[in-house]
Amino acid sequence: MPILTIAHTKGGVGKSTTTVYLAAAAHARDMSVRVVDLDRQGTTMAWAEAAAAAGAPLPFEVGTSIPVDNPAILTIVDTPPGEAKAIQEAIDAADLVVIPSRATPADLARVYPTVSTTRHKPTVVVLTSIRLGTRLLEQARDLLAADEIATAQTTILQREAIAASFGYPPSRLHGYDDLLTELLSTELLGDHRG
Repeated sequence: MPILTIAHTKGGVGKSTTTVYLAAAAHARDMSVRVVDLDRQGTTMAWAEAAAAAGAPLPFEVGTSIPVDNPAILTIVDTPPGEAKAIQEAIDAADLVVIPSRATPADLARVYPTVSTTRHKPTVVVLTSIRLGTRLLEQARDLLAADEIATAQTTILQREAIAASFGYPPSRLHGYDDLLTELLSTELLGDHRG
């Protein structure tokens, strides 16, 4: 199974949320999945600890170091913003780099420095927290396409349920199941598809 690294040089774009929801989507398919939290803020680890304390632990392992390759386990790595060494380590280990980003100009501007560090790895941008009825989604897709930056067809809509799910296992996947299907079936993964 591949290693998916969730990276973006900007904080607050949904890296930890994307990590947990993709792992939950994999678990829902009975896939073996492991999450690695490299962020010193430990958002994903805190999510796992809060869920366990509430009596509903996340249904997958959350650790703090990238394991030696295990072809039987999908590994999803959550990276910190602005910590170049940790981000680069995770990118180098990745079979596919996933860059979650909102469709706002400020968030998209930070996609470019992230993409510049992933040129040696297959990379795809996932647009998250999308509000229906706005032009930002179309503008973001056009901008990224003009710069030949691969963008997932699956978008994640802005949902209060996603924002409120910290500390609990996701009960609904809100499109992350479709995103996982797209990521694992993409030609970007080549021989690493699970």
